[in-house]
Amino acid sequence: MHHAVQHGAYVGVLACCVRMCSYTSVSSGTCRFIPLLSQLMDWQHSSLRAAATDVLIEVVSKRMEPTAKINLVQQLNVVDAMERLSSNLVAAAGANKAAAAAGPCMKANASAAGTAAAANAQALHDDEELLGKYAKLLATLAGEVMDALKRVENVIISFTVAGLGVDDEAGRDAGAAAQTANRLLDSLTRAVLTAFCSGLDTISMPLVPFISAYVARLRALVKRGQQLPAAAQMHLQAVLQGVAAATRYPDNGANEADDGSEGPGLGSSSTTASSSTIGVTANGSGRLSDADLVAAREEQYEVEERRKELLVLLKNAAKLAFREALNFVAGKLQAVLAADGSSGNGLSNGSATAAGAVAGALKANGIAGSVPFQDSELAVTLVYELGEGAPEEALKPSSGTLVQLVLL
Repeated sequence: MHHAVQHGAYVGVLACCVRMCSYTSVSSGTCRFIPLLSQLMDWQHSSLRAAATDVLIEVVSKRMEPTAKINLVQQLNVVDAMERLSSNLVAAAGANKAAAAAGPCMKANASAAGTAAAANAQALHDDEELLGKYAKLLATLAGEVMDALKRVENVIISFTVAGLGVDDEAGRDAGAAAQTANRLLDSLTRAVLTAFCSGLDTISMPLVPFISAYVARLRALVKRGQQLPAAAQMHLQAVLQGVAAATRYPDNGANEADDGSEGPGLGSSSTTASSSTIGVTANGSGRLSDADLVAAREEQYEVEERRKELLVLLKNAAKLAFREALNFVAGKLQAVLAADGSSGNGLSNGSATAAGAVAGALKANGIAGSVPFQDSELAVTLVYELGEGAPEEALKPSSGTLVQLVLL
């Protein structure tokens, strides 16, 4: 049916399926319907792809017993599809960055072998609504599996407390379900984190609630004295990378000047300066217009709002792996300093997350003119936020690892 031209009618049918999912039980027939949804998600019409994604989200979100939910996800055989979807989301984010860097010449300069892939990635990037739906599907699948796993683990704990042996049939079933759920969760978490590292807000932000819940789960395991999953350290490293990518100011944004200065919105050391004294124009030849100032301030507000969740996630991940977080942040800071061949004090401002303080600290170190302000501001912000949640040992004046970092 999906080869027909009148795809609008099929979008309506799928919309009806979404409504029906709220009062229809999930059966083996539903599972046979899933392969068609997977095909439609790869179809050329974005409306069909979006509608099929909505149906799949509703199917997976159905309330049911945890073992039934785990079996459903396993029977759907969508984990491999989600990994491919995650790669497509990253390709779409890459298309966005390439378009920003190369402008309208991007497609003309593409190699013959990569033209189709680049076009598909660009088409996906251009549809922000579809990107958001795909990200929601990834987060929903992973979240549902993790919730089911938690409920199964609670059953196992109850059996243990009640003194029931592992040979009990219910205990064996719960154990098998937990093993299956752990495998599914590992694969889905890998796909989620791959997409999270894309640096595209439309993709990254819908994934934050699941990632926050996943980090909270790891912290709960540590608190109970249980062993972390084998891939936990790799996942935490990806969380740090994704937070940094999502926290960074956008390239070619309202706060960036083409002459390499610290940017119009971030170039003032005073947040109360008037519009006639803040920043420079893109070519450095004059003052910003009121419209440019408004755009810069709006962008700052959007970034600050986005960072509220992301920086909490950074601190929680650091509590699980502070050494890894410290090394990651140190790498960001050292890369900024090495780009200019500069080092020295002055990056330990307590108010480093404020735009004016960042600009002043970077200028004092002689790096503001040769390093993109996005990288410089990000490095200082990460250092400051990591310090806010650092253990006491890291803050000791003489031997603390974080103290040594800010004295680079």
